[in-house]
Amino acid sequence: MLCAANTAVTVSVRLNGGDEYDAIDVSINELTVTELRMQIQAAFDLPNTEFDVLYCTRKDGFVPHKLKPTPNSKLRTLLKANPDPDDILFEVKMHPHKIKVVFDGSTQPALVLELDMLEVEVLRSEIDRCFPDLGDGYMIQYSSKDSRAVLRSDSALEALYDCELPSKTCPTIYVVQPAAPIVPTAALQQHVVRSTRKSDVLLETSFDIMLSYSWSTKSQVLELYSELRNRYDGIKIWVDDAEMDKDVYLSMVEGVVKSDLMIVCLSKPYLTSANCMREIKFAADLKKPLIPARMFEETENMSNFLQDPELAVPFLITSGLLYIDFKMSHPPSAEWNSAVDSICRQIESRLPKFARTQSDSAQDTPPKVSLSVWLQPVDFAADVDNYASEYVAGTREWLADVFDEWRLTNESVMWLNGGAGTGKSIISFKVACDPPARYRLGSLFFCRHNDEQKNDVRYIVATIAWDLSCKFKSVRDHMEKIMAEDLRLVKEGKASVLFSPIEAFEALVVDGLHALKNSNELSQTGDTILLVIDALDECDPKTRNQLLHILTQSCKNLPEFAKVFTTGRPDLDIFESLSGIDPFVLKPTSDRNVSDIKKFISVKLSALWNVSVAAIEQNETMASCVEALLKKSEGVFIYARNACEFLQKDQSKTPQIMLDQIHKFNRGPDSMYSMILEREFGVTDPSELLVFKHVFGIILAVREPVPINILAKVGKVTASEAGLVVAKVSFAFKCPDLSDLSKQLRSILKIEQNNISVIHKSLKDYLTDVQRCGTKFFINVPAMNEEICEVCLCLMVNKLSHNLLNLNSGDEYHPTVSMISSIPKEIAYACQFWVEHFLESRNKEAFVPLLHTLCKEKIINFLELVLILQKLNLFVHSCSRLIATLQMLPKSDETMLITEIINDLHRAAINFRPALLFNPLQAYKTVLVWAPQNSALYTLYTDATYPKVVIGASKAWGPLNFEGHMGGVLSVAFSPDGRWIASSGKDSVVKMWTAATGECRATFRGHTNWVNCVDFSRNGSVIVSASSDKTLKAWHAETGDCLHTFVGHKWYVTSCSISPDGTRVASGSLDSSVKLWSLQTGECLHTYKGHTDWVMWLKISPDSTFIASCGKDLAIRTWDIASGEELATLSDSDSLLRCIDISFDGKLAASGDNERFVKIWDLGKRECVKVLKGHLYRIYSVAFNADAKMLASAGIDKTVCIWDLETFTCLATLEGHSNWVMSVAFSPAGTFCASASNDMTIKLWPVGDKAQLAKSKQNKNIHTNDVTCIFLSEDESLIASASTDLTVRVWSTETGRCVSRLTGHKNWVNGVCIASDNRIAASGSRDKTVKIWALDADEGTAPGDCLHTLKGHSDFVKTVAFSPDNTIVASGANDATLRLWLVNTGDCIREFRGHTSLVSVITFSWDQKMVASAGRDCWMFLWELESGALLRKFETDVKYPESIEFRNNQTVLAVVYSEGTTNGWMNVKKSSLQRKALSITTGEAVNIQEEKDAPYASGEWIFKNGNRVCWIPDSATKVANHKGAILGISRGNMVIAVRMPKC
Repeated sequence: MLCAANTAVTVSVRLNGGDEYDAIDVSINELTVTELRMQIQAAFDLPNTEFDVLYCTRKDGFVPHKLKPTPNSKLRTLLKANPDPDDILFEVKMHPHKIKVVFDGSTQPALVLELDMLEVEVLRSEIDRCFPDLGDGYMIQYSSKDSRAVLRSDSALEALYDCELPSKTCPTIYVVQPAAPIVPTAALQQHVVRSTRKSDVLLETSFDIMLSYSWSTKSQVLELYSELRNRYDGIKIWVDDAEMDKDVYLSMVEGVVKSDLMIVCLSKPYLTSANCMREIKFAADLKKPLIPARMFEETENMSNFLQDPELAVPFLITSGLLYIDFKMSHPPSAEWNSAVDSICRQIESRLPKFARTQSDSAQDTPPKVSLSVWLQPVDFAADVDNYASEYVAGTREWLADVFDEWRLTNESVMWLNGGAGTGKSIISFKVACDPPARYRLGSLFFCRHNDEQKNDVRYIVATIAWDLSCKFKSVRDHMEKIMAEDLRLVKEGKASVLFSPIEAFEALVVDGLHALKNSNELSQTGDTILLVIDALDECDPKTRNQLLHILTQSCKNLPEFAKVFTTGRPDLDIFESLSGIDPFVLKPTSDRNVSDIKKFISVKLSALWNVSVAAIEQNETMASCVEALLKKSEGVFIYARNACEFLQKDQSKTPQIMLDQIHKFNRGPDSMYSMILEREFGVTDPSELLVFKHVFGIILAVREPVPINILAKVGKVTASEAGLVVAKVSFAFKCPDLSDLSKQLRSILKIEQNNISVIHKSLKDYLTDVQRCGTKFFINVPAMNEEICEVCLCLMVNKLSHNLLNLNSGDEYHPTVSMISSIPKEIAYACQFWVEHFLESRNKEAFVPLLHTLCKEKIINFLELVLILQKLNLFVHSCSRLIATLQMLPKSDETMLITEIINDLHRAAINFRPALLFNPLQAYKTVLVWAPQNSALYTLYTDATYPKVVIGASKAWGPLNFEGHMGGVLSVAFSPDGRWIASSGKDSVVKMWTAATGECRATFRGHTNWVNCVDFSRNGSVIVSASSDKTLKAWHAETGDCLHTFVGHKWYVTSCSISPDGTRVASGSLDSSVKLWSLQTGECLHTYKGHTDWVMWLKISPDSTFIASCGKDLAIRTWDIASGEELATLSDSDSLLRCIDISFDGKLAASGDNERFVKIWDLGKRECVKVLKGHLYRIYSVAFNADAKMLASAGIDKTVCIWDLETFTCLATLEGHSNWVMSVAFSPAGTFCASASNDMTIKLWPVGDKAQLAKSKQNKNIHTNDVTCIFLSEDESLIASASTDLTVRVWSTETGRCVSRLTGHKNWVNGVCIASDNRIAASGSRDKTVKIWALDADEGTAPGDCLHTLKGHSDFVKTVAFSPDNTIVASGANDATLRLWLVNTGDCIREFRGHTSLVSVITFSWDQKMVASAGRDCWMFLWELESGALLRKFETDVKYPESIEFRNNQTVLAVVYSEGTTNGWMNVKKSSLQRKALSITTGEAVNIQEEKDAPYASGEWIFKNGNRVCWIPDSATKVANHKGAILGISRGNMVIAVRMPKC
């Protein structure tokens, strides 16, 4: 086929969809794509170039691929690779015909339909599909000369289409309907959002590219439009196809606002067009990416345009960008193709959707988590650029002296204290971007009141850490170690260190800088590293205390070469916290500040008058303007700035006129805002003022700055309305000075990276205070919150769907920028911030219908998007406030369901966090498998396609887990308001948690040994801790500051108690003493002596008059606080007393002892009135609830017992901890009980409902101790479990109930199996016996009867197994033997010896001729059943086998083991199941085919067919067994079975 470069070639081409007989030969002289297209067009007589060329090759199975117009060389490459004509075929695929549909007499926006055939019926069918509510009564019309005609025939439609082809415009038809406007199916089908315009703003189209051009280049621009549409499938291009002789401002704003990128088609008419100038200037204001394309005539001289100040504006705006020169070329010339290629390269590098295609496709494997992804720092490049444009050179130079003095001090923090608008942020910019001598910038952070990221303490710490890691390798190495450990902990379900800003700052920044100190990176110049944090007052007030703690406490630990410079208004909390720091106060009237403002005004006015600053000083009137404005500003920078912006509005005014105007100015920033707004809206149409207030209300109400088009979509306005306000261009305001858009409202607006916000917080303060701005300009932000909330809910109800990113649920989620950006920004905003807008709304009840729909239909989709956006923590934080608010709404079925669903989602987000962070689709898989089956979430959303828990399913949510301690937790206490929980433990720290979310709020460090006890003061402001380092410490609960260290005990301090009056604290110690301390001074007030041995616990009475203590001397002693005398000794025990509590009325005491008894004491009668029995072992903690009607107790048996003190019965035994429970405490309201355990967790149990507690107790049907083994019957109808509670239980997988409880063993039961006919079971025990049990009734036996007890093993039995015909049971034991027993008689018929240690697993061959065993000796043995002969033995290197099996028609023997197995226990959470298969004949390793449909557990996951199905929660992870469709799992004393779906 390919002979020479210039030889004609014949290729086969057919129409797409045709068969091989439809192909025709096409001859091409040049081997280029352009030539091929031209010949195809001629051969097929195609009316236009609206078609694609596809190619199919034999080696690709004749799968069609698109042959793009460029590169032209692609065709040569194809033909060279496929020289045989039969190996390649070309296809022609016509573009669909595009028809513009306009709804006559309706505000419904026009839209474009794509038709495969130009037939009226096809057109009508497409209209009906898109607008099902239209009905049959509409007509289709088209323009015919000067009138309209009804479109009736296909030929008329073809003629209409053909007549538009030369202009390459889309033909228009008109739908005339008799009824009201219609809404397309793709639109919001319910809850349509109200708009200030009649059309639904959520339907507004957004575009990828806007083509900005003048009418003179229309033909060339439309050719470019067509070329781009050919090259990029689905690209959306805004191009005005009608001359802009009406609605020019609206068209311009719509195009610029709705497009992501603008191609500026420069020509001489473009430069002289006022409308084109508005377009490019507005695009520049919005920071839109620009691509300049030159379309000048050959004879036009570019230098002439550049010399004209007015014509040069577009060149100045696009300076530094690559110009693409079209030179009036047209397709298909080489010059045209080259220019279009250049345009395409620019688009692909600058337009996100195309740039991401390249970056994502290059990434074949998921990236490792990088430091930047982990930290998620905030980028302040746009802020720096903004301040750079504001900064006037030569100002703030006096800072050098201030910083030079500070450098010589040992103060690590400087606070610049200044009022609103005094220029603090410019100072931060100055010192960051031009650091004083001997300083080096380490990090810069600008806090912003209206940006969730820029006012969050966590992001401040993360950004500082990131900046330092970018500058210093040793810091980065340190942080990557912290990150690796943190990711490991998060994977185990623990909270990230990043969620505790104080701890994160100390670990990352403080320790990181110390790592830098120990490296050789620091220069020898002695530079000081400067961390800059601007605008403390704009940090979120809810979490600002943590930042203040960092500044006042954590920064003390910074190395001497690091300092923090911060600015902020003197708000009360800031002033009080930073009062210990000698602040630098920026006084507005100080000489240096006044001098800087004067210089600023002079520079701004010199630019206005186009003269030098020196000329102003020499001109009396100009100088007077400067002085007058300086005086009016009163040292407030924002006033001077806004005044200069105001004066720049009219550059035609003479200095004298301007001076007169300045004299009329009022003083203060408010007056300047009033003047700006009055100037723009004082005499305008009232409707324009309403639009302004509406748009500005949205700007003030959104939780973060957003682009104009998103502003419009979430705020019930059109993009045009929002854009018009920003551009200050409207129908009623067409003044001559509109030629410079940047001089309109830009004095009070800020645009950063296309995001809109107010220029300064003082403007928001002004507009939201009716006393300051008056009713005319007052903006009701709560009302705007209601509008935005409604839009957010509508967006989520109508737009959310399953698997938005087309993810695989089994793959770990590694989000890229492109993945996140593919989510529509308005949907992302709605997902993140609807809760905040709802909480800030006044009429919350109005949202109940929408919330009900969201919860009932889309809440799981919402959770998926939360996870995609990585905003799970944001949602969890807001949940408690949301639930509390929902509970305050009037009760109805709808509100109850909403509250229940949100509570379910909150619990799921916390309990299933590791799975949800692994992959967003686990919102469906894991949540809908493990959610309680009585929960609303499970009931509404689960179906047969999800796995189902058939045994051990939770009916209601269990306790909330708090994880973060690195050792056993020894004590827990609630704050008086119930919002916080304090805990302490073996890791020597005190932690403070948010009770509603389980998030660790702070970690207090200072003790050097176990912290045995914590207690809150009555007002919640102080936490006291008692430690084995022989001290107590008092901590400030808000800041974490250590207020006092109490020293005096000679041995471990076991307990502490703060007096209710908040003045004193008591402590008990192993030195046998009780001490009383002053909480204010730390002084020891008294030492009470009387105990003769260890003091284990104590409590101060509610009236602060006496102390009760107990200990190893078997007595409870009470002490008079005032006199120090012992009041009484209570003793009714022969056992050590470990704990004590006093009821709130002071009448009763409760104690727990080593004999597992809880005793209730009457303190008045000084006697024991009741003994409560229920625990199995010693008791470590007791606690009364507030009304003394319930008591909680806990101890070594890992349980918490809740007692009813009116009946003295146990209401419930709360099980879930996997180690001793060391402490319990009731919440002040009595609705929750917190428990702390040696398993390193805290659990929060709901206990407020006695009836529910009693019900949960009745439903208990589990082992009373750990499960050692589970076995699934052959037909999967039964599961048997063996336990250290000496029993075997048999469970039905159909009902989930325990059907048999087999008792009789005298020690732990290690192994269990069920016969294939389900009639009998066998078990092996540490009592050295095997028992055979009846599971079915028979003559003389009942289910559960022990049929035989088989004795003969000399050590504990580990495993048992039935033969295929159920006549023989085999047992393996620690005596290294394998025994066979007859089921009917119980006789031992054979003993196999050969193993040298424990025989762990056994199996029979299917033909019952062989039996195989494996053990701890790392050997597998194969025995002949009949003779007992050893057939073969195999060394496996597997010490802890889980099972053994015959495979491949009994030619292979495989041992199943777990990499994470220790001491015979398989920990599914940390392990991975493996198989080692060996040939029975040769003993060599062989590969075996995995069973396709069988589920199995490996690591943290349930797998099926090799794919992750769902995560295994902590409550279900220890031993696994699998066959067929059922997966059996056990953890602790729980047995769980999961049935996998058929599909």
